[in-house]
Amino acid sequence: MAEAPKAPRRRASTRRTAPKTDGTPAGPLLNTPVLADYFAHRAVTEVVIVELRKAQFRLEVLLTWKATRSPYTLASGEPRIFGSVDACLRIIKVAGVGDTPIRIELKT
Repeated sequence: MAEAPKAPRRRASTRRTAPKTDGTPAGPLLNTPVLADYFAHRAVTEVVIVELRKAQFRLEVLLTWKATRSPYTLASGEPRIFGSVDACLRIIKVAGVGDTPIRIELKT
């Protein structure tokens, strides 16, 4: 009796995605070179600096094709935590923020 043909194997994706942590959605890694490319192509609608705790901030970006914010990430895929608003501003200035709106969400 002949064996049934095997289904073709799916190739693994080479795209790295960030794991879900802190309730943030998984997505492509967002670091300085990627952010600079998004700014250059006018794909960033808004930049948000979110205060997590005292002296802990996270940088999030709202992209034109996504309804949710994408966090600035480390190479491991975890959201990067900054110690000050100035540190966040340095990153987005280096990436070339231009005239993109920047919003700061502070805890009260």
